[in-house]
Amino acid sequence: MPAHRALPLLAASCALVAAVACGSSSGPEASGSGDGSADAAAPDASEESASSADGTVTDAPAHGDDGGGGDASALDGAADAADGSTHVDASADGGPLCTDAGVPITDAGACSSTLALLAASSTAIAQAVSTGGVWSSTSTVSQGVTGEPALAAYGTGYLGVFAGSSPASGLVWTQYAGSWSAPASVAGLPTSPQGDPALGVLASAAHVVYWGAHDYDYYQAVFDGSAWSAAAAPGNAGAKIYGLAAPAAAAVGSTFVLAFVDGNSGAVMSQTWNGSWGPEVDVTKSQEASVQLSPAIVALSGGGADAMIVYQGSTSASLRYTVRTVGSWSTPANLTGSPSTSLAPAVAPLPGGGAVAVWQGAKGYPYASVYDGATWSVPVVIAPAAVKSRPTVAAGVCGATAVAALTSASGGPVALSMLTACGWSAPAPVSGTAGMPYAEVASAP
Repeated sequence: MPAHRALPLLAASCALVAAVACGSSSGPEASGSGDGSADAAAPDASEESASSADGTVTDAPAHGDDGGGGDASALDGAADAADGSTHVDASADGGPLCTDAGVPITDAGACSSTLALLAASSTAIAQAVSTGGVWSSTSTVSQGVTGEPALAAYGTGYLGVFAGSSPASGLVWTQYAGSWSAPASVAGLPTSPQGDPALGVLASAAHVVYWGAHDYDYYQAVFDGSAWSAAAAPGNAGAKIYGLAAPAAAAVGSTFVLAFVDGNSGAVMSQTWNGSWGPEVDVTKSQEASVQLSPAIVALSGGGADAMIVYQGSTSASLRYTVRTVGSWSTPANLTGSPSTSLAPAVAPLPGGGAVAVWQGAKGYPYASVYDGATWSVPVVIAPAAVKSRPTVAAGVCGATAVAALTSASGGPVALSMLTACGWSAPAPVSGTAGMPYAEVASAP
């Protein structure tokens, strides 16, 4: 039947698509144990349950899906009914009513929260902001990048940083405060960045740590709202840290926590800044010796732990995680027993000490799993279409639990998928982003 009531943020995001409506619900669900229990146990568990007996992840129809195979066009969206109306399938088990696009039918109400998207390619960046579910027009600027941008809520707007190529080069930044500033280089850096910079905001200070292109050391710079500080090594007492991959970072309480792959040991390490840098801590507890991909880190709230690191293990290539409680990291445990691909994971916070992780898995599809403070849900495919670069994720706003940004391996536009009570929505393509291989999303709930 046609939907007549107001929809939350995802429906409004359809205003951002280019001549294509939000598509039908998709996303095969990964199979788990026969009783539907979660894939991973809490940290320190002695044994992890795998998605299936042999540790593989298999496809099964999600709610509203007919189980048919997907293809690359899924990220480009699909029109609803021929007359443009949106139809609703009632849940037989008393669950939420959902549109074909996977959006719950609710009275949206007022919402002033915001989302921001920063997509990029070797020649241009595309910027857009949603306020209360209403997206601005996409602004496209001639500016090349060489890696994924970092994006975070800052002040009353957003701050983005990335490794730029031309016309601005080196570590480049842009700020949204009602409108986007022109991309500009951070001056006076000891070396240019490579890979993806890490960004975290503490009060009015934005901390950036990047991986040096020439010496493979890490460097930190701080933005105070008007100017950048000189870059310095984030090592204890100013010592340099040699790394194997781009770092990750998060503001945790009143501290700034860095996660990185140590160039000497190959282990994932953490280091905390609280006015000065503390010692390096091996969060893998000597279980890893050759981690190759960047870890992901997120601040947690509402539970016992205050931070989580997710990384791809060096032995089985399984995604693993550890949480920090009262300053100590737990023994790493498997998030999923199935291997991911050669792209780093991403993670975002959820209420109640929870989190959501996304990664590129089998067939190049974007996968996701939700952590409830103790265990992880069975991984699901967000959309049955391969992504060009790793999916990214942020806490949801305006009725959504989370939002994921998905690139397209087939050269289509970047698309956004919302996690709601109906599951992951059909990805809504963003105009002006066709062929862009990088995308970062951030929110200000």
